[in-house]
Amino acid sequence: MRKYRHLLTPLTFLRLQSPELRPYQSKIPPALTFPGLAGFYLLPIKPALFTEKGLVNTINGLLNTLIGFYIAALAAVATFNNVPLDNVMKGRPPTLITYRQGEKNEEQLTRRRFLVILFGYCAFVSIMLFALGVISLLVAPSMAKAAWLPALRLVWLTAYFALAASLFVVTLLGLHYLIERMHRE
Repeated sequence: MRKYRHLLTPLTFLRLQSPELRPYQSKIPPALTFPGLAGFYLLPIKPALFTEKGLVNTINGLLNTLIGFYIAALAAVATFNNVPLDNVMKGRPPTLITYRQGEKNEEQLTRRRFLVILFGYCAFVSIMLFALGVISLLVAPSMAKAAWLPALRLVWLTAYFALAASLFVVTLLGLHYLIERMHRE
């Protein structure tokens, strides 16, 4: 299984160490997920999930565009000729701890490396969210007949809302860096 760990490289964003990043990694997404779930369950008429105009179809429509944006942003940042992008980030830069041949390596990130990791994460999460949506749309008719559907729906909604919240928050962070921070010395 170790030889396939490279498939999870886009999740590197969650391993970045920085007090400034922690809210975007593990505090704000749950803070959005749980009120969204509560709202869904407290509404007197439940929003449609798997219909043509339901939540999953609507989000998948948006993801069709976003996946391309994230991959284009990733490619642009990776190849953009801008010397300040290759400088270590100011203040307390995020760090990434890796192990190579048993040796611990702590890397202070440049702006370029940070943005590549960030947009790689966004591309990965959007692809996973899209795949979860497609699979859900395909099996929804069969699942409607399952007696244990309410428990499965809660697990599914939690995972779906958590992925969507994380994608939303990290996208806004990435946009902030593209708009405000990318060209600073």
